[in-house]
Amino acid sequence: MESASPGRPAGLSPERWRKDAGMPKPKSFTAWLKTRTDQQDGVGDLAREVSRDRDWPSRRGHDGQRAYLEERGAIPAAIEALDRAYGQYETYQATQSDA
Repeated sequence: MESASPGRPAGLSPERWRKDAGMPKPKSFTAWLKTRTDQQDGVGDLAREVSRDRDWPSRRGHDGQRAYLEERGAIPAAIEALDRAYGQYETYQATQSDA
């Protein structure tokens, strides 16, 4: 059985604890990325493209999304933007778990 973290009773999953404590569920990478459409850089460009792409593989993770871009002949700057966005997302996730 998983041990409790500070403030969370033992035996209560993190997802259930967040729900019971009124805490928001963490955003997926794609949901987070779509909040970046106003950025005027490569990440913003990628966010705008992903927002329009009905075939974007939201649930395939970083490797699957990178492969998707490569399969479609994306320019190297788009691949770099995806990698940079994932780094920013990981930082976002870390700050959310500390909050």
